[in-house]
Amino acid sequence: MTSLLIDFPEDVMLKICTSWISMKSLCRLDSAICMKDKRSHFLTMIASNRATFSNTSPTTSAKESTANVINNKSFQWLTNRQLSIEHFNLCKEMDGITLEKHVPFATKIFRKLRSVSISAGPKLSESSLLVLTKQCQNLDSLSLNGFKKINELRVGQIVELSPQLKTLSLVGCWTVSDEDIQKVAQKCQKLESIDLSACFEITDEALTSIARHCTQLRTLVLQHCDKVTDKGICEIAKHCHQLRSINLSTCLGITDEGISSLALHSPQLLSADFSYLKEITDTSLTHLTTHCKLLQDLQLEGCTSLTNAAVEKISLKCANLTILNVKYCGKVTNEVLVEFKIAHQKAVLYTTAL
Repeated sequence: MTSLLIDFPEDVMLKICTSWISMKSLCRLDSAICMKDKRSHFLTMIASNRATFSNTSPTTSAKESTANVINNKSFQWLTNRQLSIEHFNLCKEMDGITLEKHVPFATKIFRKLRSVSISAGPKLSESSLLVLTKQCQNLDSLSLNGFKKINELRVGQIVELSPQLKTLSLVGCWTVSDEDIQKVAQKCQKLESIDLSACFEITDEALTSIARHCTQLRTLVLQHCDKVTDKGICEIAKHCHQLRSINLSTCLGITDEGISSLALHSPQLLSADFSYLKEITDTSLTHLTTHCKLLQDLQLEGCTSLTNAAVEKISLKCANLTILNVKYCGKVTNEVLVEFKIAHQKAVLYTTAL
């Protein structure tokens, strides 16, 4: 059986080893072929730059998930084999893994690391996270989601050795502050994507720093950032002219002023989510449809101040639109929505009307 398995095409074998079987099974597979001539090829494949180790498999139920947890024993196997991996994905609670124990090997195993994705688990220590990130000289993607006390993990220190960082996600890091994001923006000026969803303490000061230091920004997600206002969005618009996607859903401090400025300075915008911005009116859509001709995805759910005139402008000027969401826009009637569907037959329309 082992012989048949290692004879699979490399891409299939790689998928099996890094996504579909548990770390425990992977260690056993290594032992099973340790005396075979293909073992060297097996280890080289596992150590390839494409390898992504996760602690759950796509078909694992919640009841069985403990079998796929990366624990200290399986991590020791990785370090003993001196495998250099490019992607490290630990998105469930870890089984007490303490990276500090593996510091002597960390330089080797993480020397080619390009992306790290970790969701908060009660057993992940601050020192373990710092051990991991300090080895990442070439890191270009970092996702630390759900760390509700991320400020205690010293964001500035985490990103200090990652000036090449292009993607940063801090979703649900409730206490991350303006000061934290200012440090990130100053140290990581090549950032192209930032997701600060549910970072409730973020204000315009953080956005001003992002705008002035991260001018290559293409994606910005600020969903549920209630303290953000037009001032911060205007700064982003003024300096980040490469913006392709923005999500301001439920940022209740945003009005026509912010959206109009964004539209004026973002001609390459492809995707915009302005859901539940109850203060924006048809004025915002006039500017958006005039200056953002490339728009493909527009989310306007819950924008209760918009009228039929807004949808008519979208229908007339946004020829590339493939998705439009106008759910719970009470002033938009069936008649104009029918006309939109006739004009954009291939577009997906989400609405509570019709």
